[in-house]
Amino acid sequence: MQVEVKAAPQSGGFAAEVRDDIIEETLSAGGSAERTKGPYGTELRRVVPVESPDGEDAFAPLRDWLVEGPRWLLVARMMGEAAIDVVGDGASRPFDEAFRNLIVRRGEEPMAPGQTVPLKVPEG
Repeated sequence: MQVEVKAAPQSGGFAAEVRDDIIEETLSAGGSAERTKGPYGTELRRVVPVESPDGEDAFAPLRDWLVEGPRWLLVARMMGEAAIDVVGDGASRPFDEAFRNLIVRRGEEPMAPGQTVPLKVPEG
């Protein structure tokens, strides 16, 4: 699972905008994407073209969770078996647990929407 926090506008609606951008990029690359209900609201389930280790054309499953808070957007992207386990009782279970336990403290400094908020591991 890849996790990123992005700055978001106070007005909200940034998750939908980012979702649309991800879908557009996926379709432009020759993949497929669908919006569906997930554990954190609307999630994206995607299949993107990739090159396999032996140079063959292949496809990779991806699953994106986007959760919007006050002035931030938390994005998690799962790949491989965790992206396929949409029921949550297999490969995605530990990632779901980790995602549920994340705490976002965005800070007060001004940031442009979409700018990456630095991740910090708590002390202790």
